[in-house]
Amino acid sequence: MSEDVAIYLDLDNVLIGAQEANLTFDINLILEHVEALTNGRIVLRRAYGDWRQRAQQTKEMAAAGFELQSTVRLGNNSKNLADMQMVVDAMSTLIDGHDYGTYVLISGDRDFAPLVQALRKRGKQVVGTGVKHTTSQRLVQLCDHFIFYDQLAAAADQFMDDQMTDLLQRALDQLLQETVRVPASLLKQRVQSLSKGAFGRSPQGKMNFSRLLGRYPHIVQLEQEGTTLFARRPGSPAPQQLVVTDKSGQQLPESEVKELLQQALDQLLQDRDHVRASILKQRMQDLSNGSFDETLQGDKSYRKFLDRHQDLVDIDQEGSTIYVLRAGSETTSLPSSELKQLTNTEAKTLLESALADLLVDQNRVRASLLKQRMQELSDGSFDESYLGDDSFRQFLERYPTLVQAQQKGTTLLISRPENYTEPEELHLVYRSSLKKRGLRVVPSDIRLMVLKDLVTLLQHRPHLEWRQIVNHLAAYYQRAGQHEISKSYVNDILRLARRAEVIGVQNGGSLATAAVTLRLTGDRVFQETVVKCDLTCLHELQNLDEPFNLEQASIALYENASHARYLKVILNRFSNNGQKTV
Repeated sequence: MSEDVAIYLDLDNVLIGAQEANLTFDINLILEHVEALTNGRIVLRRAYGDWRQRAQQTKEMAAAGFELQSTVRLGNNSKNLADMQMVVDAMSTLIDGHDYGTYVLISGDRDFAPLVQALRKRGKQVVGTGVKHTTSQRLVQLCDHFIFYDQLAAAADQFMDDQMTDLLQRALDQLLQETVRVPASLLKQRVQSLSKGAFGRSPQGKMNFSRLLGRYPHIVQLEQEGTTLFARRPGSPAPQQLVVTDKSGQQLPESEVKELLQQALDQLLQDRDHVRASILKQRMQDLSNGSFDETLQGDKSYRKFLDRHQDLVDIDQEGSTIYVLRAGSETTSLPSSELKQLTNTEAKTLLESALADLLVDQNRVRASLLKQRMQELSDGSFDESYLGDDSFRQFLERYPTLVQAQQKGTTLLISRPENYTEPEELHLVYRSSLKKRGLRVVPSDIRLMVLKDLVTLLQHRPHLEWRQIVNHLAAYYQRAGQHEISKSYVNDILRLARRAEVIGVQNGGSLATAAVTLRLTGDRVFQETVVKCDLTCLHELQNLDEPFNLEQASIALYENASHARYLKVILNRFSNNGQKTV
């Protein structure tokens, strides 16, 4: 295999399995094995889980380059929507024309067996990964390859002491060429880099690093200066006039600057072959806590700095934009040929979004950070020069009602104008409009729970009267201690299900006494119910006078923006008001 790879991770499934097997889950173990197995480029990484309960895993997944998709739990003993979202997302790539040759499903859930079959029928390679005791044997048999996480974890534990000795020696050889000592943090980064990530997963890698270095006094000597721990060879002369590396306004040692540049490249070029020079510089400043300044290194500009490090980087230029690549790497084309050029309206919306993100806990922000955020939100498409502006400041001056600029020394600071008033958030407008149209938005966890129980009830007891259903479910929730689920909520959800044509109502004297029937059949009735109800709300929102925004629609329906991709998929796939089944 040698092709583009898409990875879908059901975090709750694999994490619970790992915990039950007394294993520490490390996504990098899987990524390295997948890269070796497929010899391909991992283009898409998407993880599904209830991130509110998993703060540490959120950081780890984001650091590994995963796009995080939130799933909503349907109750303490119920499965979440991860399987449905993963299936919809994976199948949508086939419809949208994405040419992924290999799909990696990190889950042992047997519910993914139909997806595996569908992918293989279309000529795709499918690699499964799961913890052995929680993995369905049928899923193992259907996949082209199956990786048991237990075996990967056992192999990682074989990282031995002699390897650690070799790594420390090599790292010090590289770092101490132009200086007698380095911060221990840089030594750790170089050890991790030389081991290609294996150090971080080893027992040694999980130890306190200074305590670990204390085991090797014949290789490394530690010394504390202020808040910084330094490492040097035993017996080496004490450093003379060593440059302080944790304060701004001072020159950094060349070895530290190279390490900084290498680390920034490693982080930014994980899934792409080039990056804007402005973003690379900002990442170097972030990693050095603001200490990096090319002028202090003797370079008149950042371009000059990059030119001086051609052993690490190559430079390409498109218009006024400088792009940086790894030295010796190739790129098929620069972004201008493949990225959409923004309109003025889109650029203004982008500016508003970036300001909303950055000015949550502060009153002002550096213009460079604002521009970087706009580039991130637009996947690199934003470039003020393509909009006819000679500088980012000139671009900002077009929008005096949104921003005001203040120059402090060499730094341009951006804040809101004094008379600025926040517009009413669009998702609140959406909820209000849906309520006026008889579709009051019930909190998503309650909505999903009631829909699931409604489907189950009608599957076992068809032709119940409307009021019987309301009374039955409300009483059930009261007995279960879920007092927040009122008759009013249940009635609202029944109205939504009726509008979505999930249920039908037979003629009666009134709606309260009318018999209710379930109009859906098949193995995935609940999933289809959720999709049809969501589509009904989305179609109503599309008909409003207000602009239609999927992220705001996601917040209106699911209290956060992470369901926007799922909503986009069902809008694109299911036409005719959702008549197509899941």
